[in-house]
Amino acid sequence: MTLPKNAAACPLCAKTMASVAKHLRVVHRVANVRERVVLTKLAMGQIDISKCPCPVPACCFRGQKLDRHLARSHVELTQKRRQAYSHLAKSEEAIAQLGQLRASNPAVPMVSQLDLQASEGGSAEREVAEDGGCQNAACDRQRQDLEDKVSRLEKELRALRRRFRRYVHRRVVPQVAAEVQAEAGPSTVGKKRSRKARRAEEEAAGTEEECDFCPVL
Repeated sequence: MTLPKNAAACPLCAKTMASVAKHLRVVHRVANVRERVVLTKLAMGQIDISKCPCPVPACCFRGQKLDRHLARSHVELTQKRRQAYSHLAKSEEAIAQLGQLRASNPAVPMVSQLDLQASEGGSAEREVAEDGGCQNAACDRQRQDLEDKVSRLEKELRALRRRFRRYVHRRVVPQVAAEVQAEAGPSTVGKKRSRKARRAEEEAAGTEEECDFCPVL
């Protein structure tokens, strides 16, 4: 049987199913509505981490839009590791919400113990996200060298794109504008510029900021 695209794994038993909310209510008998909402969002990857601190070691980011920070500020990480840190941040935020709910002594008892297990287990999950999955020293050095090389090449690529945009703005755009003016014919000399010529100049003014051939990283 093929599962739908919105299928997710239950955060309590790790079984994959189409409706996690129904599974939590029927199978695990999670009667606390707030607890069920947090667990469902955790399973679907919908926990809001926009205001969470960055989980990357030695990073002091505590602003907003953590996902954007991970994508733009940690280019030294592979996409897989950035996703792992994003998942780690969502798990920690969900556990924090469950802990706050438990501390409020809710009238409807809680079923899950993720917050209790996290306090007992320490930072095991964070260590798994940080180690990259390989304990071999030579492999780790090679991975670090490759990540440094990727970071250096990305910086060089951004510099080349800036140089290319400046070249297009200074050399190609004036030539195109001159050709458009020539196509307009001598009758336009001393008269109001044609709509085509004005459009070419307007496009030339915005070329330096963005070029279709060299999108900004």
